[in-house]
Amino acid sequence: MTASLKNYPVYCGILMISLMALSACDDRQHAPVAAPVKIESFEELIIKHNCLACHLEGNSMGLPAWPDVAEKYTDDKTAAVHLINKIRHGGAGEWGKMDMPPYPEIDEAELNIIVDGILSVDYPKKLDKAALHKD
Repeated sequence: MTASLKNYPVYCGILMISLMALSACDDRQHAPVAAPVKIESFEELIIKHNCLACHLEGNSMGLPAWPDVAEKYTDDKTAAVHLINKIRHGGAGEWGKMDMPPYPEIDEAELNIIVDGILSVDYPKKLDKAALHKD
């Protein structure tokens, strides 16, 4: 056997180790592992997005409180889609002269929780005003 064939297993081992080392030298940025998404409750979301500034019962602006909105859309099968669009894009004319500002930053999951809460029959008629100042 010649010297070159005698060292063949050694050369193959060196080649394999070199290839593995080169493949580990990946300069691409890997996406960080996303943190688990915390699903917030209806109450947490309406406080987070400051909804109660306009939609609390007895507000001085004459804007609809949640029970009024729920009552208006009780038998409307398209209510959820309509309210999601109203929150996302804003609008005017349904409850007086004041415009509803758009909230494009509220994601789909949060919008669904908010709208489900508004249309829920179990939604309390009054919210604790102290919740507005919750830390």
